[in-house]
Amino acid sequence: LNEIKNSDIIFVNSNQIKKEFKKFYNLDKKIIALRIPSILKKRMYKNFSKKKYIFFPSQFWIHKNHEIILETAELLKKENANVMFVLSGSKKDHRAKDYYNKLKKKIKEKNISSYVKIKGNVDFKNLYNLQIRAIAMINPSFYEGWSTINEEAKVLNKYIFLSNIPGHVEQKNSGSIYFPPNNPYILLRKIKSFLK
Repeated sequence: LNEIKNSDIIFVNSNQIKKEFKKFYNLDKKIIALRIPSILKKRMYKNFSKKKYIFFPSQFWIHKNHEIILETAELLKKENANVMFVLSGSKKDHRAKDYYNKLKKKIKEKNISSYVKIKGNVDFKNLYNLQIRAIAMINPSFYEGWSTINEEAKVLNKYIFLSNIPGHVEQKNSGSIYFPPNNPYILLRKIKSFLK
């Protein structure tokens, strides 16, 4: 907070964060939103995956909204769809310590393990392989300032399913497919349309 008070100009990474700075800190400061470019180089790729999957590389934090993925997977199972979700990331959330275990339990209870695979933490090489082999990426988060997942999708020329929150809408790219973060039926419809 001292750094904020002693600064003449504050740089943030999106207009959404700029609005929140003004809202929560009520400062008479110049705040500038800068879009941070991806550090990855653009590469051409070929999708070698035989099993179709949509990839969500993100921490298992409660606001990341893995729940809608499980709900959508259940709907995909009912339709015997030929697509699944692959999830990776840190399993710890200090705000919701049992979140990851609850997700695992729900996957078992709903019997959707063939539609949701959890990889946990993966190194950069394996992360990159999972990204390029995916038919699309997804970020259903309830909140984002500026999504690294979306930037990676841009670099890899990937379509990405994004919750229609302000941060994601601001960060849109030509491959963005938006859906409400609380509606698995709309997400299902968007996925089915994408697969066609």
